[in-house]
Amino acid sequence: MKRKYANRPNWKRVISRKMIMEKFDNHRFKGYAVLIHIEKVREALWVDLGGKKQCVVDNGYSWLTLFPENQSYVVTAMFNNQNEIVQWYIDICKERGFTDKGIPWYDDLYLDIIISSDLHISLIDEDDLALALEQNIINQADFDFAYQEANKLLKQLRENELTILKYSEEIYSILSKRLEEQK
Repeated sequence: MKRKYANRPNWKRVISRKMIMEKFDNHRFKGYAVLIHIEKVREALWVDLGGKKQCVVDNGYSWLTLFPENQSYVVTAMFNNQNEIVQWYIDICKERGFTDKGIPWYDDLYLDIIISSDLHISLIDEDDLALALEQNIINQADFDFAYQEANKLLKQLRENELTILKYSEEIYSILSKRLEEQK
């Protein structure tokens, strides 16, 4: 399993960025939100999203990562330089915690869900999950847990019950303003 950190310390593509983190505790979201505003990149990152090429990292883009309390997933909402949602990326995770400096981290269980801005849903990296099991990086319980969590989230998405997606845009607006005020 790979441990991933909210501040993305090894993000070589990004030359300069600003970051803000805040804890939210309301009826819509309980947990931590980390916003990284990407000022300058070495090169843009384009991915295939539902059969079309989509830019997810470029100058002026922002990534908002949400760590909902008591959940086994992390949501990253990606925004373009026009403050429009590009996609949501959900990582299924086994463990979560904080570094000694207070930075949230999670142990990625390989299986991910991508939701495009037009709400096309894709379950991805099933082959990575199967390979991790085959190579004994994870055990059968981890494998089963990843699918159980993914299926629960997919059901919530199909039934329009995963409200964190819509609320992510509001959190993005709040944190963007606070980050701007820090100048």
